Amino acid sequence: MSAKYVKVLPRSLFSRGVNYSEGIVTDVVDWNADPNIKTGIHFCDFDAFPIYLQHGELIADVKLIKNHPKIRTNYCIGYKAYKIKLYNIREISSLECWNDEVFCENSVQLNGHSLQYIKRQTYNLAHNAIINNPYAIE
Repeated sequence: MSAKYVKVLPRSLFSRGVNYSEGIVTDVVDWNADPNIKTGIHFCDFDAFPIYLQHGELIADVKLIKNHPKIRTNYCIGYKAYKIKLYNIREISSLECWNDEVFCENSVQLNGHSLQYIKRQTYNLAHNAIINNPYAIE
């Protein structure tokens, strides 16, 4: 079972001025709790991570840190916090969820590029991926 919250990361583990690694990660920009301001370390619920596949090939589990609450953002599906703890960084392609039929169906509806990770691709999955993104099978 994966964590409730996750963060998609680039292979370089560097994004928006932040060097990511397992452990506590703090934003490099002054914190603003306004849900309309794009500061903070962003993360999402596990089931929503396919939306962010364009952000990287790795995924990390997220643990919230006491006195650093999560703020639901108004500009994307997810949350932000000034400081979080990352653990269990691994390849997105290694996740067991890519064998789960229901998860895969939902993922191609969120992001057609999810198709590349799905172990048992079907006509319906490919069709829904293309509806979401015509370039999904390139």
